[in-house]
Amino acid sequence: MSLWLLAAKTAGGEADGVPSALVEALAFGLAVIASDLPGHAEAVKDGGNGVLCRRTTLEPWLMFWNTLPPRPDERKRLGDAARKSVFALADADRTEARLGELIKKACGKA
Repeated sequence: MSLWLLAAKTAGGEADGVPSALVEALAFGLAVIASDLPGHAEAVKDGGNGVLCRRTTLEPWLMFWNTLPPRPDERKRLGDAARKSVFALADADRTEARLGELIKKACGKA
């Protein structure tokens, strides 16, 4: 089955960054179901290259976990989009621009 699940939550504040395992799953072209943490949402575009679920509610997780396996066409669509999306995550210019934005924001200059 070409489906990968990343259910996560934070102990306090929001986690930052995109998990390496998530990037690897996208690169392998897996249909991803992930929690809506900011780092996950940076890599997974809900309905585009995967599915984001609220981390506080079980029902959406169960719905997608039960409905995606019997739909190979939808898993393939999500997986193909996932594989293509990895290049944007690894784009050095995009990463540098995003880092500059974050630094300016942290310094109160954004």
